[in-house]
Amino acid sequence: MKTLINSCTIAMLGIVFFSFSFPDNTMTLDQAIAQNKVQATVLPFGDKGYSEGLRVNVKNISGKSLKLIMPKGTIFVPDNGEEQTLITSGDEVFALNSNQEKQILRPGFCTELSDHGSDDASTFKLAVSKNANLMNVIHFMDSLNVKDNDVIQHAVWSITDNSPVAYVDGEDTAKARLIRQRICALTNQKMPWYNTESEIIQTPEREFVIEAKEVAGDIVINSDVPIVMQGQVKDSNGKILFTNPNQSRAPAGETTFEYVLHVEGWEKGTYYVVYTCNGKEVINQAFEI
Repeated sequence: MKTLINSCTIAMLGIVFFSFSFPDNTMTLDQAIAQNKVQATVLPFGDKGYSEGLRVNVKNISGKSLKLIMPKGTIFVPDNGEEQTLITSGDEVFALNSNQEKQILRPGFCTELSDHGSDDASTFKLAVSKNANLMNVIHFMDSLNVKDNDVIQHAVWSITDNSPVAYVDGEDTAKARLIRQRICALTNQKMPWYNTESEIIQTPEREFVIEAKEVAGDIVINSDVPIVMQGQVKDSNGKILFTNPNQSRAPAGETTFEYVLHVEGWEKGTYYVVYTCNGKEVINQAFEI
């Protein structure tokens, strides 16, 4: 998957409690703006595009030195309502002397999959996200020190756009699984048995498309006797799309095997991995792309 910055780029729940506290004598940027201590302007991307991220010009007009923080969960609301609102995933702490001006650079992640991406002339206003579930997941990922932009982006979209949580997949599979578990606990989604490798593509019209590449996960079967199975994939109408020419064997007892299916070019929808033994279904597991 392409890195999102280049493409577009509280928590109680009985699990973990995050106190959104900041260092002593540190004021959040939105507080400083509200108290007329600083002037802040979000600059257009310009001819360098998304590669450098979001740029905020901050000027201290308070008459004294300030310690400021742009906290994770800061959102950038576009003046063009057809473009995506962007959100930051990490804290940026900085100091400003009296009358000093500084440019802050932060990566931004899209929060509205159905909207257009930004362009070099896009302009934004600063705000703070009020989406409790989104803030929960962003703070959780920060606590895990997640640096994979693709994982962060798909986690955001799974909250804001109900994108399948199986897309939250990265090289650190243990962290990705913890994030999926957190999202499912917050949104009452069912924890998927599989992961989906994918790519985010931006069209010439600046729309974003998630293209699934591969579905992979563990399938568990229990049988009282050894069995020989035939594997198939069906669509939501029961149409057989693929039949594995090779039969699979499972001994008596519980057997776990890794399942991998290439799905590049498949339409969005729900599909089923089906295994039969002597014409009787012994496995029927759904996946979504």
